[in-house]
Amino acid sequence: MHKATQFYIMITFISMVWVKKYASILVLLSIFPVAWVIGRNFITESGTEIYDYIPQGSDIVIEVNNVNFISEFIYQRIYHEDYVMEKIDFEEIETKTGIDYMSKIVLFREQWANEHVWMAVLAYSDKASFKSYVESNIEYTNMAFGDNYAIIQLSKSSNQAKLDAHLKQIAQKEIKPFTARVDLSKYFKTDKEINCYFIPPSSKVKNHLIDGYISFDFKADKIFIDGEFTPVSGFGEPDPIAYAIDENMAFSLRSSLNIFNSIYWFSKERIKDIPEYSQLALDYDGVKLFMYDNHFGYDFPFKTFPEMQTRFDIINPKQWSDFFDTLEANGQIKRDTLTRSIVTQHGAFFQYQLNDQIFELSRNGVTLKPAKSSNVCFDMQIKVAPLIENTKLAVDQDNPPPLGIQMIGMGVAKDMIADMKVLANVEKIRFQLMSEGESKIKASGEVQMENRKGQSIIETLLFARESFYFISQAVEISSDIQSAQ
Repeated sequence: MHKATQFYIMITFISMVWVKKYASILVLLSIFPVAWVIGRNFITESGTEIYDYIPQGSDIVIEVNNVNFISEFIYQRIYHEDYVMEKIDFEEIETKTGIDYMSKIVLFREQWANEHVWMAVLAYSDKASFKSYVESNIEYTNMAFGDNYAIIQLSKSSNQAKLDAHLKQIAQKEIKPFTARVDLSKYFKTDKEINCYFIPPSSKVKNHLIDGYISFDFKADKIFIDGEFTPVSGFGEPDPIAYAIDENMAFSLRSSLNIFNSIYWFSKERIKDIPEYSQLALDYDGVKLFMYDNHFGYDFPFKTFPEMQTRFDIINPKQWSDFFDTLEANGQIKRDTLTRSIVTQHGAFFQYQLNDQIFELSRNGVTLKPAKSSNVCFDMQIKVAPLIENTKLAVDQDNPPPLGIQMIGMGVAKDMIADMKVLANVEKIRFQLMSEGESKIKASGEVQMENRKGQSIIETLLFARESFYFISQAVEISSDIQSAQ
């Protein structure tokens, strides 16, 4: 294959880097369909000894209560057999995994040598089968085994030799556990399918939250979200959001909490250390991608025009001016002050506005409506189908690539978008944080499934299965292209 053709195909996958990053986590979440095989066993509530393997330095802990999933899955399998059989192909399910399905699964993220590493803790019933299953399903993984539990590394590390030793220390319980810091049994509810605990990492900008937890309760065609966060003492009661959610957008977010200090330019690069702000408003309704002849020096083969608007209400104008100047000095953006436009090094185009009150990025200016609520300090809405459907592909008529490259690159990109449509069985996500004085922030939300006659656990299993299939196909093709170069 010609080098240029290989290049164009390969970088159509760059925008999916975040998906590849979490592919191994989805592998673990996609094991639940095997539950029907062992569901005839007597189901009892699993203990909390798995918490002893979570290091104290973790900042995110996710617990999956297998027993709850299994119980509901068995019920659906017995009483709604036609529905379950339509959704799940049992002939494709691998049953010899060596996993103890009566135990919880725990995922955690730990700060390690200036990087964040995701790991998982699983109970095993057969070490050899477990090791074989994990190695055949998770790429680039490392494991360490303790008594009845395995610690699995899910993301890569630039300091792997030392991390291997650290994994063994965790497995042997030689690392001080997270429970010495937080009593997870106090927050993790046994009647919920998924529980999460967060401790926001330190950053150059003050964070408004100390810690918090949320749980996911799977009911009929919805998943209900509930939780609570602790604000930092001294900030006073958080201000309410100033701008209302735009219900018509595929993605809409409002926040008066300074909890986001990095953004993505609709590419693989993250812009870090965003200065402090008092209000954030972000609307995104898809993106137009124009494939072009790559002689501009951008890293991405498509000019990118996101249909979006973003506003930060500024606290310190000089910090924001310096931040913007640093982006330009580092080559992360090119600025045209005459047309008030910027283009990133990956070919994303925006209009911008920066003054003493606001910093804005948009396609055609920012239009916002005032919020009515007096206690909501964070509001987010996601509509999955429009996010996919509003991604439009075309060839740049001014600088089109060679015809052969057009056909291959556009074909691959369109196939990936078509494959992503299976993920739209999740219709809508809504999540809010509401202030309840100076010492408590309440979390609530729901995930609405597209299938109103289905069951949220089965639909989630389908989502996990299709996500894993989509990810594995994208990663496999991308790896083949890179190795062929």
